[in-house]
Amino acid sequence: MNMAACQEDLHYKAAWEAQLNKQEKDRLDRLARTKAQQERTAAFAASVTLTENKRWMDPALTEKQRQEREAKLEKQEAERKLRVRQSGLEVAKRLEEQIREKEAAQQAVRMADELKAQAVVQRAVAEEEREQARRTAREAEKLRFRLELEAQMKDNVAKKRNGTSDSSSSTGAWSLHCKE
Repeated sequence: MNMAACQEDLHYKAAWEAQLNKQEKDRLDRLARTKAQQERTAAFAASVTLTENKRWMDPALTEKQRQEREAKLEKQEAERKLRVRQSGLEVAKRLEEQIREKEAAQQAVRMADELKAQAVVQRAVAEEEREQARRTAREAEKLRFRLELEAQMKDNVAKKRNGTSDSSSSTGAWSLHCKE
Protein backbone atom coordinates (compact mmCIF):
# COMPACT_ATOMS: atom_id res chain seq x y z
CA MET A 1 0.00 0.00 0.00
CA ASN A 2 2.79 2.18 0.72
CA MET A 3 4.16 1.66 -2.73
CA ALA A 4 0.76 2.20 -4.34
CA ALA A 5 0.35 5.50 -2.46
CA CYS A 6 3.75 6.68 -3.68
CA GLN A 7 2.91 5.85 -7.29
CA GLU A 8 -0.42 7.61 -6.96
CA ASP A 9 1.32 10.68 -5.54
CA LEU A 10 3.79 10.65 -8.42
CA HIS A 11 0.93 10.35 -10.89
CA TYR A 12 -0.91 13.39 -9.34
CA LYS A 13 2.36 15.33 -9.20
CA ALA A 14 3.01 14.67 -12.90
CA ALA A 15 -0.56 15.62 -13.85
CA TRP A 16 -0.32 18.82 -11.81
CA GLU A 17 3.02 19.74 -13.38
CA ALA A 18 1.62 19.16 -16.88
CA GLN A 19 -1.35 21.41 -16.12
CA LEU A 20 0.90 24.21 -14.79
CA ASN A 21 3.18 23.92 -17.86
CA LYS A 22 0.14 24.18 -20.16
CA GLN A 23 -1.13 27.30 -18.31
CA GLU A 24 2.31 28.92 -18.53
CA LYS A 25 2.49 28.18 -22.29
CA ASP A 26 -0.99 29.70 -22.83
CA ARG A 27 0.01 32.83 -20.85
CA LEU A 28 3.18 33.26 -22.92
CA ASP A 29 1.17 32.83 -26.16
CA ARG A 30 -1.35 35.50 -25.07
CA LEU A 31 1.50 37.83 -24.11
CA ALA A 32 3.14 37.34 -27.51
CA ARG A 33 -0.16 38.01 -29.32
CA THR A 34 -0.76 41.18 -27.24
CA LYS A 35 2.75 42.48 -27.97
CA ALA A 36 2.28 41.77 -31.68
CA GLN A 37 -1.06 43.64 -31.68
CA GLN A 38 0.53 46.61 -29.89
CA GLU A 39 3.37 46.69 -32.42
CA ARG A 40 0.91 46.58 -35.35
CA THR A 41 -1.17 49.38 -33.80
CA ALA A 42 1.94 51.50 -33.18
CA ALA A 43 3.14 50.90 -36.75
CA PHE A 44 -0.28 51.86 -38.13
CA ALA A 45 -0.42 55.00 -35.99
CA ALA A 46 3.06 55.97 -37.17
CA SER A 47 2.15 55.39 -40.81
CA VAL A 48 -1.10 57.37 -40.72
CA THR A 49 -0.66 61.14 -40.55
CA LEU A 50 -3.81 62.94 -39.53
CA THR A 51 -4.29 66.57 -40.47
CA GLU A 52 -4.41 69.18 -37.71
CA ASN A 53 -8.12 69.89 -38.01
CA LYS A 54 -8.98 66.17 -37.80
CA ARG A 55 -6.93 65.80 -34.67
CA TRP A 56 -8.21 68.92 -32.83
CA MET A 57 -11.37 71.01 -32.69
CA ASP A 58 -11.52 74.29 -34.54
CA PRO A 59 -9.96 77.04 -32.35
CA ALA A 60 -12.77 79.46 -33.26
CA LEU A 61 -15.32 76.95 -31.99
CA THR A 62 -13.46 76.40 -28.72
CA GLU A 63 -13.08 80.19 -28.29
CA LYS A 64 -16.81 80.68 -28.91
CA GLN A 65 -17.66 77.97 -26.35
CA ARG A 66 -15.23 79.50 -23.84
CA GLN A 67 -16.80 82.94 -24.30
CA GLU A 68 -20.30 81.51 -23.92
CA ARG A 69 -19.27 79.69 -20.75
CA GLU A 70 -17.62 82.84 -19.34
CA ALA A 71 -20.67 84.94 -20.24
CA LYS A 72 -22.91 82.41 -18.50
CA LEU A 73 -20.68 82.43 -15.41
CA GLU A 74 -20.57 86.25 -15.39
CA LYS A 75 -24.37 86.37 -15.68
CA GLN A 76 -24.71 83.92 -12.79
CA GLU A 77 -22.25 85.96 -10.72
CA ALA A 78 -24.12 89.19 -11.51
CA GLU A 79 -27.42 87.54 -10.51
CA ARG A 80 -25.84 86.27 -7.30
CA LYS A 81 -24.48 89.74 -6.49
CA LEU A 82 -27.90 91.25 -7.21
CA ARG A 83 -29.57 88.72 -4.89
CA VAL A 84 -27.00 89.46 -2.19
CA ARG A 85 -27.49 93.21 -2.62
CA GLN A 86 -31.28 92.86 -2.52
CA SER A 87 -31.18 90.65 0.55
CA GLY A 88 -28.81 93.17 2.15
CA LEU A 89 -31.26 95.98 1.41
CA GLU A 90 -34.15 93.92 2.79
CA VAL A 91 -32.18 93.18 5.95
CA ALA A 92 -31.28 96.86 6.28
CA LYS A 93 -34.97 97.83 5.88
CA ARG A 94 -36.04 95.28 8.47
CA LEU A 95 -33.34 96.43 10.87
CA GLU A 96 -34.29 100.07 10.33
CA GLU A 97 -37.94 99.23 10.96
CA GLN A 98 -37.03 97.31 14.11
CA ILE A 99 -34.92 100.24 15.30
CA ARG A 100 -37.80 102.66 14.65
CA GLU A 101 -40.21 100.37 16.52
CA LYS A 102 -37.77 100.02 19.40
CA GLU A 103 -37.23 103.79 19.57
CA ALA A 104 -41.00 104.37 19.42
CA ALA A 105 -41.50 101.89 22.26
CA GLN A 106 -38.73 103.54 24.27
CA GLN A 107 -40.26 106.97 23.57
CA ALA A 108 -43.66 105.70 24.71
CA VAL A 109 -42.11 104.33 27.90
CA ARG A 110 -40.29 107.64 28.48
CA MET A 111 -43.53 109.60 27.93
CA ALA A 112 -45.44 107.29 30.28
CA ASP A 113 -42.70 107.69 32.89
CA GLU A 114 -42.73 111.45 32.39
CA LEU A 115 -46.52 111.55 32.78
CA LYS A 116 -46.26 109.47 35.95
CA ALA A 117 -43.55 111.79 37.26
CA GLN A 118 -45.66 114.84 36.43
CA ALA A 119 -48.65 113.28 38.18
CA VAL A 120 -46.51 112.59 41.25
CA VAL A 121 -45.21 116.17 41.19
CA GLN A 122 -48.74 117.53 40.76
CA ARG A 123 -49.99 115.43 43.67
CA ALA A 124 -47.05 116.60 45.77
CA VAL A 125 -47.69 120.24 44.82
CA ALA A 126 -51.42 119.85 45.53
CA GLU A 127 -50.68 118.21 48.87
CA GLU A 128 -48.20 120.98 49.69
CA GLU A 129 -50.80 123.60 48.74
CA ARG A 130 -53.43 121.88 50.94
CA GLU A 131 -50.92 121.67 53.78
CA GLN A 132 -50.03 125.34 53.29
CA ALA A 133 -53.74 126.24 53.27
CA ARG A 134 -54.25 124.28 56.52
CA ARG A 135 -51.24 126.00 58.08
CA THR A 136 -52.48 129.39 56.91
CA ALA A 137 -55.95 128.63 58.27
CA ARG A 138 -54.43 127.49 61.58
CA GLU A 139 -52.25 130.58 61.76
CA ALA A 140 -55.25 132.78 60.95
CA GLU A 141 -57.29 130.98 63.62
CA LYS A 142 -54.46 131.40 66.13
CA LEU A 143 -54.14 135.06 65.23
CA ARG A 144 -57.89 135.61 65.53
CA PHE A 145 -57.92 133.75 68.84
CA ARG A 146 -54.95 135.75 70.12
CA LEU A 147 -56.57 139.00 69.04
CA GLU A 148 -59.82 138.02 70.72
CA LEU A 149 -57.89 136.97 73.81
CA GLU A 150 -55.99 140.24 73.87
CA ALA A 151 -59.21 142.15 73.38
CA GLN A 152 -60.78 140.16 76.18
CA MET A 153 -57.80 140.79 78.40
CA LYS A 154 -57.99 144.49 77.66
CA ASP A 155 -61.69 144.43 78.49
CA ASN A 156 -60.94 142.60 81.72
CA VAL A 157 -58.24 145.08 82.62
CA ALA A 158 -60.56 147.95 81.79
CA LYS A 159 -63.36 146.41 83.83
CA LYS A 160 -61.06 145.84 86.76
CA ARG A 161 -60.10 149.42 86.63
CA ASN A 162 -63.74 150.33 86.52
CA GLY A 163 -64.41 147.90 89.33
CA THR A 164 -66.82 145.57 87.72
CA SER A 165 -66.12 141.98 86.96
CA ASP A 166 -68.29 140.03 84.53
CA SER A 167 -67.31 136.38 84.47
CA SER A 168 -69.51 135.53 81.50
CA SER A 169 -67.88 138.14 79.26
CA SER A 170 -64.38 136.98 80.21
CA THR A 171 -65.04 133.50 78.84
CA GLY A 172 -67.05 134.67 75.87
CA ALA A 173 -64.19 134.63 73.36
CA TRP A 174 -63.00 131.33 74.69
CA SER A 175 -66.43 129.78 74.45
CA LEU A 176 -66.84 131.16 70.92
CA HIS A 177 -63.58 129.61 69.93
CA CYS A 178 -64.46 126.22 71.41
CA LYS A 179 -67.84 126.14 69.70
CA GLU A 180 -66.33 126.63 66.32
